[in-house]
Amino acid sequence: MTSFKAERLGGDGSQRAVNALRAALAAGHFPKYHALLFARQARVEASGGFTTVALLKLADEVPGLRGTSSDSAVKTMKYRSFVTVSQKGVRRGQRPRAPGPRDPDGLHQRQPGPGRLGRLDLGLRPGTVR
Repeated sequence: MTSFKAERLGGDGSQRAVNALRAALAAGHFPKYHALLFARQARVEASGGFTTVALLKLADEVPGLRGTSSDSAVKTMKYRSFVTVSQKGVRRGQRPRAPGPRDPDGLHQRQPGPGRLGRLDLGLRPGTVR
């Protein structure tokens, strides 16, 4: 999900972004929010980084994402443990698994085999995310 660039740049913006993305996943809006964060990454980093305020402002652009639960998750770093495990996995060259029925937090580290990732359809038309 991230390269945790904040370690090089200083600050905790990458960790906040991953936490916000995990909250978007829980709310069923991960693909569009991820595409939006990726598309705006350079602009956001140039203007102070992925702060809580910036992440919530970007969430306004994804219909249905903002709400008490997801806003609270972003503000309180609800998914901090997922972020920590993800960061450790990135350092070791692993990818955290997406949450599922047997792994609701997506915290078990297991490298997917070839062909098991499938294709991700973001459901976006070209030019909808700038």
